[in-house]
Amino acid sequence: MDDDSLLELIAEAVVEVGRIIGTFDAADWSRPTPCPEFDVRAVVGHLVESLAQYADLAHARPLNEGLSVRVAPSRARATYLATARSTVAAWRETGVSGERRMPWGTASAGDLVGYLLLEQVGHGWDLARATSRSVWFSDRVVARAFDIARGYDDRTMRGPGMFGPPAAVPAGSGAVDRLAGFLGRRP
Repeated sequence: MDDDSLLELIAEAVVEVGRIIGTFDAADWSRPTPCPEFDVRAVVGHLVESLAQYADLAHARPLNEGLSVRVAPSRARATYLATARSTVAAWRETGVSGERRMPWGTASAGDLVGYLLLEQVGHGWDLARATSRSVWFSDRVVARAFDIARGYDDRTMRGPGMFGPPAAVPAGSGAVDRLAGFLGRRP
């Protein structure tokens, strides 16, 4: 899959995550999520932070590890979508090539952009699950995110702050639930 197609999948995925965020009511923001250290508000903030950081990475600026975003619920959907559009535009402008310096060393731009898709789909599922919403990622978005997840070695995939061990998934589960189980979530 070429870089433009990957960026199209990210653009498609963020529309769905934005739709989910747009359905939240006041009670939803403090609900726990399948991502143990985050409630709904923290997941949305984390997604906006990551998107902003990845826009910087597109331009080969250093990762802003200290970035902390608290999104106002009334502006959450708009903030998330605007940040996502800006990030996708930044990668389209610069191209998904070369390497970027990260705290652990260097990473290929392609790997970083792939992870960005995986993060949107994984945390989109977290938000939907936490708030009892449905999630409708296309088959091609989920398939690509699953391919990306499978491409990581276990040490990287299951390292601290990443994903837990794969969880059992009920027979007949949809593709996004199977991906969630692979990411250590319990569908």
